[in-house]
Amino acid sequence: MYKSTDKKACYFPPIISNGKITFAVDCEGSLNFKSSDFTKNFNAIGGKVFNTFGGEIYHAGRRSLIYHDGPKGDILSFGTFSFNNGSEITDWTQELYENKGFVESVCNYADGSEICSKSFIHPQYNLFAVQKHFIGTDRNISFTYKFNTLPPSLQRTLRFVEYTPIENGAKASFSIEGQDLYTGEVNLFFDRNVNVDIGEDFVTFSADIKNDEKITMFICLDDDLIKKDYKEENLRIISLAKEKGFDVLLNENINDWENYFSEGYVKTGNEKIDSAYRTALYHLRCYSTRWSIPTGISNAHWHGKYFAFDEYYGMFGLLTSGRLNLAKKVPEFRLKNCLSKAISRSSIYSFGKDTEDNRQARFCWETSEYGEELSPAGFWHDHVFHMAVIAQGAYQYYEYSGDTEFLEECYPMIRACAKFYTLNMLYHDTSGKVYLGKCTDLERLGPSVENAFMTSCGIIKTLECFASAAEILNHDKAYCDECKELVIKLRESLPNDGEKYVPFSGCTQKSIAIFSGKFPFDVLPDNDEKTLPAFEDYKKNELVYGNMYAVGGGISSWYASWKAEGYARLKMPEEAYNSLVQALVSVGVFNEMFEINEATRIQIPWFTTTSGVYLSAVNEMLIQSTQDNIYILPAYPRENANISFKLPVKGGSVAEVEICNGELISFNLIAENNIPPKKYNVYFGGKEYGTVTAKSSK
Repeated sequence: MYKSTDKKACYFPPIISNGKITFAVDCEGSLNFKSSDFTKNFNAIGGKVFNTFGGEIYHAGRRSLIYHDGPKGDILSFGTFSFNNGSEITDWTQELYENKGFVESVCNYADGSEICSKSFIHPQYNLFAVQKHFIGTDRNISFTYKFNTLPPSLQRTLRFVEYTPIENGAKASFSIEGQDLYTGEVNLFFDRNVNVDIGEDFVTFSADIKNDEKITMFICLDDDLIKKDYKEENLRIISLAKEKGFDVLLNENINDWENYFSEGYVKTGNEKIDSAYRTALYHLRCYSTRWSIPTGISNAHWHGKYFAFDEYYGMFGLLTSGRLNLAKKVPEFRLKNCLSKAISRSSIYSFGKDTEDNRQARFCWETSEYGEELSPAGFWHDHVFHMAVIAQGAYQYYEYSGDTEFLEECYPMIRACAKFYTLNMLYHDTSGKVYLGKCTDLERLGPSVENAFMTSCGIIKTLECFASAAEILNHDKAYCDECKELVIKLRESLPNDGEKYVPFSGCTQKSIAIFSGKFPFDVLPDNDEKTLPAFEDYKKNELVYGNMYAVGGGISSWYASWKAEGYARLKMPEEAYNSLVQALVSVGVFNEMFEINEATRIQIPWFTTTSGVYLSAVNEMLIQSTQDNIYILPAYPRENANISFKLPVKGGSVAEVEICNGELISFNLIAENNIPPKKYNVYFGGKEYGTVTAKSSK
C-alpha cells in the first residue's frame, strides 16, 4: 500500500487493463492528472526528466497515421474523466491488488469526509467500473468526462464527436481517421439517477450523496476496427453491467485474475522478490494485446509500438512462468502479421522468380499492428539482432510446449531469419574465417560496428534454432549442415582481447551486451574461459554503463535482471541473487518496473521489457531444464531456503516443488497438453537427485 505521506518521487499511479482498454487510475479512481504533474514534482527535488503519460483512456492498436510534419503513428486517446467532491484532499492511500486485478484507494478530505474508491477493467468486456463509498457529511459530487484530449498535432485525426444522453448517463459517438478509420462510441453510465449536463466539449454528471452511500460509474467503449457490430456489443455489455452490478462484476474480475495467478507461482520467502514477481505477472497480462506485447500502451512507451527485441523478454518471462497461451501471442504475431512484410523488405522482387531456398526476412525495428515500420529515421534501422529473438522465441515456445504443429508453422519464419543472416550479414575471408559485418548492436555502442558480440551471439543462436527445427521436422538437410558449420566458425570469431569477450574489437566502452553469450542467447558453454572475466569486467564499471543511455549513476532493473539471468545460467547462486536484489532497488511504489528509476533520472514507468527479464531471471534461478535434464535450485542460495514454486520445464511438463530448510521435500512433475510423459535426470542444488518420469495430467 502506498501512502501519500511517503512522498516518493517515483510514485506513478497503477495501471489497470484488459489488454484492450488501459489507463492508470489516480487516488480518486479517476484520470485527473497529466504527465507534466509528475515532471514538475520530480524537477522540484532536483530530477531532470520524468518521461511518462497522463490520465487518458487508451485503446490498444488505435494510432494515428505517419505524418512527415508530426506524429509517427501515435497511440490515440479516447478521453479522460475527473471527480469533484467539493473539498480538497489532505492525504490518501492506494493499493494495487495485483493477484485480484483491482485498485483500491482511500482519500481523506479537508471537510473531514472520507471516500473509498475501487476500480477495475473487466477482463472479458471493454468495461471500466469505479465504485465510490462516501463516509461523512452529505454532499453534491460530480464526474466530468471529456472525449477530445488529443494534442494539437493530432487534432486533424478527429472527424467528429457528439454527446447524447442515455439512461443515467451519456454517450460520446466519434469518428477518427488514423492508421485506420475508427468509428465508435464511449458510454458513461451510473447505477443510480444522476443529473447530466452536456457542454460543448464535455459532459458532467452530478448527484447528491448521503453518508455511507455508494455510487458506481461505468465506462463502456468500442469501435468498428475489430467489431463491426460494436453498437450491439456495447448495448449488451451495458445491459450486463446494470443487471449484475458492481459487486458481481468485481467478483468475476477477481476470479479471472486468481485463475491466471494459479497457472504458476513462486514463493521464495523474500516478500520483496515475490511482490515484484506478482506485479510483473500482472503487468505483462495488462499489456498483452490481441497482437503482441508492446513496451507499454501509451505515447511515453514509444507510442505502444512493437519491438521484437523487447517483445521477446515479455514472451520469455511469461513462457518460463507457465503462461504459455499469452507467450504464444508473440511468435504468432511475428508469423501472421509481420513475416510477409519482412520477406518483402529483404527478398528480391518475386514475379515468379523468388525461390523458397533464398527467401529471407528482415523484420522492421518499430512495428505497427500490420508489421510495417513506424520508427523515425536513425541508426537503429541498422539493428539486425531482433531477427534472432524472433527465431529463438518461436523455437523456445516449441521447447516448452512440445507443440510440433506450431513449430512446423513457424519453420519458414525461423528459416527466413537464418537465411537473412547467412546471405547478408556473414563475411568469409581468405583464411576461412567467418565473421559478422557492420551493424548497430546495442544503441549505446553507436552505429556501424563490425563483428559485434551480442549480434554475433544472436546469429549463432538463430542458426542453432534453425538446425534443431530442421532436424526435428526432417527438412533442409543441406542448409542445416551449412548452418552447423557456420556456428562453429562464428564461435571462433567472437570478439575478445585474449582474456575476455568484448563488445567489439577496439571498443572503449563496457556493455551489458557482454552477458548475451548466456542471456538471452545461451550459446557458450558454462566453462567457457572468456565468459566470466567478461561479466566481472562489466560489473566493475556498471555504475557508469548501467543504463541503455549514457545517463544516471546506477544500474537499471532491466540490466540488473539481465545480469541475474547470465549468472543463473552459469549456475552461480550468490552472483545471481545479488544481481536480482540490485534490480529491486529501482522498482516503483507498487514494485513495478521502470526503464530507469534513479534519484536524478526517472523514465518509462510500467516498462514491460524489464518485467519480462525479471520474471525469467527469478524462474531460471529456481529451475532450468533441457529436454532430458531438470536442475532444481541451480542458481538460488540454498542454505536455509524455504521455497515453493510451480513452473514449466522443457518438454511439456510442469514442476511443482517445495524446499524446506534447504532440502527438497516435495517434487511433482506433470505432463500437460496431452504430451506423452517424459523421463528426466533431476539435479538439486548442483547434485544428482535421480531419474523422474512425469505423470500424465489425464
